[in-house]
Amino acid sequence: MRTWLQQSMVFLAVCLTTTANCSIVLMKHVPPDHHPPNPNCSSGFTMPLADGVLAVLTGATAVNLHSAASNPRNQGTSFRTFAWIATASAVALLGSATYGAIQRNRCVLAQLHSESATTTQPSNRIPPGSRGGACRTDGSCDGELYCDAPMKTCIPITPNDETLPPSSEP
Repeated sequence: MRTWLQQSMVFLAVCLTTTANCSIVLMKHVPPDHHPPNPNCSSGFTMPLADGVLAVLTGATAVNLHSAASNPRNQGTSFRTFAWIATASAVALLGSATYGAIQRNRCVLAQLHSESATTTQPSNRIPPGSRGGACRTDGSCDGELYCDAPMKTCIPITPNDETLPPSSEP
């Protein structure tokens, strides 16, 4: 005679086997040619996380069913069959969770790539040869600038008031 706990585990194993793989079935994946400005894909961890939680629950159920099937009192019952069904379901759910996490990461990368492709970044670099810009020789600096040897930057030949710190002398 089966206990209530064993019957509920069998029921849970059967239910999870029929409702598995949320990440494979329900997630919107990145299109192969994700050139559109905004790829329409799932960027949340909800479905892979649900698959992972269900994989853990199904795995625990499979362990309990295998334990019950190895009990000599339960020989000839369907525990072993349900135990292997629960094991296969746990493996399928784990694969689905992994696949969903990979697809989620691909989606986030595609969205970041499309955002960076549509926005232009302002350049904060100082043009070479101008004041504070990079140089190699004095000839590569503009006008009244020369190339400072240790730093390889263009600096003024004669310092003006802007470059000197304020003086404390009157």
